[in-house]
Amino acid sequence: MSDAIYAAVGLVGGLVLSVFFWYFTTHIMTPSLRFSEADVRTDAVGTKVARIKVENLGRRRGVLDLAIDVRIRYEGVSLYADSGRASSLLLEVPHDTPPIMRLAPRRHRIVRLRLDREELIRLNPVMSRRFDFFSQPEIIDLNWLISQGGGSSRPSLTVRVLCYDEWSGSRKFFESRQLFQDGLSNGSEGDVTPPRNRIASERTILESSEV
Repeated sequence: MSDAIYAAVGLVGGLVLSVFFWYFTTHIMTPSLRFSEADVRTDAVGTKVARIKVENLGRRRGVLDLAIDVRIRYEGVSLYADSGRASSLLLEVPHDTPPIMRLAPRRHRIVRLRLDREELIRLNPVMSRRFDFFSQPEIIDLNWLISQGGGSSRPSLTVRVLCYDEWSGSRKFFESRQLFQDGLSNGSEGDVTPPRNRIASERTILESSEV
């Protein structure tokens, strides 16, 4: 009888410890990131470049294998002229940041959007015809790009990151607040949390200005 009790206690104890370890590694020992708002700078040759800063808020742990993705979401837009059904469309926005091997604690990386017309057309062949990218200049203006769509709600710019914690190996997905077409900001910083923990509905000001 005592052996059965000891076995039951050991089984329950092992299960509790396993759940605790799982929670510790997936909810506590996880990466912590912050994004700045989008801003626009003018480079040495006079081209306006939109930038977003990704920062590791961890004090002791680095973040590994950061994969960065930038999208513009258009709501209530029909992709085809003869279709009356509106849908949600995602436009992939090219940037100059390859996968980051390691982002050290309290360090950041600037993500510069590459609004090159040919690159946008290559990544979005169908949507490029829908929005007529072919008639745009070689470098497409971000305000113009976000203002397209004409759907029932405003388009939004979102940055998404998939990465690993350096110590625990926990993988986590982050999504920035939605950046709206109200002009580009001067790059003041704002928090970001995983999308499952907070609805990304805060309004971020985008205002076209040179810094």
